[in-house]
Amino acid sequence: MSESKDWVCIFKDRNFAHAIIVKDTLIERGVEAIIIDKMDSSYQDFGDREVFVLQEQVELAQKIIEQDVEFE
Repeated sequence: MSESKDWVCIFKDRNFAHAIIVKDTLIERGVEAIIIDKMDSSYQDFGDREVFVLQEQVELAQKIIEQDVEFE
């Protein structure tokens, strides 16, 4: 039997560094997170970097982002 995982996008940004900060912070706190890069390689003005977490971790991930993630 294959295991199905439902991923939910919880963060979008054009800045790749911001997406990395969010993903790394979530992983440090025990939340499984991945980045999907939807930035158009030809036209850098289109698309975002998106951070996804498992459906069952959405609430926890949102709290972590609100409380622990800052961009300077």
